Amino acid sequence: FVGHNKGNEKLFSNNKMLEENDYFYFTDINGNETKYIIYSKFVTKNNDISFYNAQVESPVIAMQCCLSPKDEENVLIIMAKAEK
Repeated sequence: FVGHNKGNEKLFSNNKMLEENDYFYFTDINGNETKYIIYSKFVTKNNDISFYNAQVESPVIAMQCCLSPKDEENVLIIMAKAEK
């Protein structure tokens, strides 16, 4: 998921508060709910997509947003994997 940090404390603005081992739930179009646990959080340049090629054994969600509305060069990446 890619979103904008509007600095308004909604949606992606709060991603900075998430930490490794925090979790969230994702519900697919069929109503299946899966728990995802955050395993990595880091800052990188907005053109870095190397983390998309990570080798994983379970489904992964990657969330990406800018650090602040004024910083479009750097992005916050949060990686979470499905709990087995």
